[in-house]
Amino acid sequence: MSPALRLDTKQTKEAEQFRTAAVDYSDTRRTTCRNTVVAQNSGRILNMKVANRIQKLTVGILWRADDAVDSVFYRPAIVKALRYLPRYWQCDFARLSGYLDRQWQTGFWDVDGEDGVIHHVAVGPPCEACGRRASTLLIGRMKDWDPTFPNVGDMWDEREVELCDWCGKEFCQEAVRSEDELQSELERVRKRTVSWRWS
Repeated sequence: MSPALRLDTKQTKEAEQFRTAAVDYSDTRRTTCRNTVVAQNSGRILNMKVANRIQKLTVGILWRADDAVDSVFYRPAIVKALRYLPRYWQCDFARLSGYLDRQWQTGFWDVDGEDGVIHHVAVGPPCEACGRRASTLLIGRMKDWDPTFPNVGDMWDEREVELCDWCGKEFCQEAVRSEDELQSELERVRKRTVSWRWS
């Protein structure tokens, strides 16, 4: 074999080895990049899951904290003792919990909760009876909520009253058929739920 042919054969082998090494390096680098992307995505997903759990936990803690505060500050004797404060406790933790739930979309305040418990209780303006606690009950104007609800032919077809849980337990809707009777009933309920009694 001539020296020139031997040299060409050697260069051809070296070139082939170089191409093979380049392909191997390219495959290795592609695999490494793919693994890095997968690892980064997995890390992001894990971080999102942790963040979602923390957000939902925060919303739940606020809701339970509000329930604990309400159980003390909404007692009739406490409301009466603090009746001269310009502003009273209005379920502020629950309002914050609901706001964060809407912002973070945790689903904690959904009507069909994952744990089977209905957490969603709309917190409204101050109760029309006691004027201190936040209202959570809406009485009257059922057609606004259920179009199939029949009219009963009295003031409750058009009138609505927002009450807190304490006043709602004392309020007797059947005894009210006029605005004067409503004001008398609200005054009676107010005397019961803002008084020197614990429960």
